Amino acid sequence: MKNPRKLRNITLKSLRKYFESKVYDSSGDSLMSSRLLHHENVDTTNKYYLAISKEKKKKVVDRAFK
Repeated sequence: MKNPRKLRNITLKSLRKYFESKVYDSSGDSLMSSRLLHHENVDTTNKYYLAISKEKKKKVVDRAFK
């Protein structure tokens, strides 16, 4: 990414989702992520909070075409 993204429309929900994505990216453990958000069911975390970052998508594409 050439230019960092500008922060706009920051809400508690967006910060929570950002935090969750960073925790999942560093650990790779959806159960840990779910517990940090105090979800009873891991499926809730997977469905609503775990997003795939642009950096992760780029790494996957780069690996596929090497």
